[in-house]
Amino acid sequence: MYVAAFKKRNLKPIVLIPYAPIPNFDKIVEGFEKSFPGEEVEVCQDADDAMAILEGKKIEAVFAGGDPGVGLADELSKRLGLPGNDPSTTWLRTTKLGMATALEKAGLRHMRTRSVKSEKEVKEFWETCNGKCAIKYTSSGASVGFKVCSSLDECINHFNLLRNSTNNIGEKDVDILMQEYVIGEEYVVNTASCNGKHVITDLWRYRLTNANGNVFYDGEMLLSESSAPRGLIDYALAVLDATGVRYGLCHSEYFWNSEGPILIETNPRMMGASQPEEFQIAMYGCTYADYSFATMDEEMFSDMLKVHFDTNGKYAIVEELTATKVGELDPAPTNILVSALPSYFSCDMKDGKRLISKTIDLSTSLGNLFLVAESKDILERDYKMIKELENNYPDLMMEDDSFKFAHTLADLKLTVDSISAGEVLDVDLSIAESIPYGKEGLSVAMSFFGMIECGSDRDKIQFCKESR
Repeated sequence: MYVAAFKKRNLKPIVLIPYAPIPNFDKIVEGFEKSFPGEEVEVCQDADDAMAILEGKKIEAVFAGGDPGVGLADELSKRLGLPGNDPSTTWLRTTKLGMATALEKAGLRHMRTRSVKSEKEVKEFWETCNGKCAIKYTSSGASVGFKVCSSLDECINHFNLLRNSTNNIGEKDVDILMQEYVIGEEYVVNTASCNGKHVITDLWRYRLTNANGNVFYDGEMLLSESSAPRGLIDYALAVLDATGVRYGLCHSEYFWNSEGPILIETNPRMMGASQPEEFQIAMYGCTYADYSFATMDEEMFSDMLKVHFDTNGKYAIVEELTATKVGELDPAPTNILVSALPSYFSCDMKDGKRLISKTIDLSTSLGNLFLVAESKDILERDYKMIKELENNYPDLMMEDDSFKFAHTLADLKLTVDSISAGEVLDVDLSIAESIPYGKEGLSVAMSFFGMIECGSDRDKIQFCKESR
């Protein structure tokens, strides 16, 4: 996203990738090079290496594109004399222990947290809990490594698992944290900051799902600033000050319950759901990249402070599509079905047969689905239809060896698109033979096209097209 934004402003982007000792690192670099053909993509070992790469170049701004780049961006901004956050406090913004330390010092509500290095320390912290606690890496993301434990044995087993694994950015031997178990509604407050002044860019409420035995974020609903729970916005802005966020974008997550808001984690970079530019413009009136550039210019940012975030009467949900099948599969049927929904905006899931694993966290989801509607009822109905598909009719989402099913769906959609609301369509029962779950699966698929079953006989099923 930043690369395209730089080019639109007639600036030359330089993509710096901090080296990570993980098996597929070369493929990650190759992916960046393919994504940005003709652009300068460099791997750097540390800030000294990065400065050598940048020598002789006039650098206008430094932005962190993801979690691995936050520390490097802070250090480079300081060395280059550009607006940025203090590298001596980076740990307060990038580690769970640092966040808890900063909030405690500022007198803000925070989760009781301890870094544990042995089974003995796990046992000691567990004895202070009330039957549940959370165990996670001190620095990670996308729910990787996170687990809520309900017994000491479960705590010790997960502690040992994390101790012998890597976090989501390839780091091993990362500090492992235990935290008190807090429950509540989960919210995202995204912000932009310039010289210590902050503005809300967008606000979301998370939705959780149980995917293949693992709880993870499968979607979020966009909220207006006026609909934020009591005290959330003021607390979120205080968290930015406590953790030393003075410049740039920040993506922070919070619980809210009867005691008020409490920080889950803060991430000093743009939200990671890869929202397409068209979606950002439709919902916010500008892009995250626009906000980023404004944080480097106090005059531009002061104009932004005069405008309060508003959804302009629109509702939106971003959903992580969930896979329950494993193998060389083609998710083409999913794209055909979801693209027919009234609230469909876009989907970044690609067609084509590929190796698919069961979804257990954000990194193993099929892709992001963007839904937008002026009616909350329409949005919620479409969301429920997708969850019903994932939970009860997973075979309708993907196909195995042949393209017969996807072609059948595509042909049905073309036929439905050619008739008007209220018209009745007769569908030969033999078509159900090429669709998983037979007649029931056919009815479910047709409901995505706005067709409701209204009759049947021995050879045909009748569907009536509803008004959308």
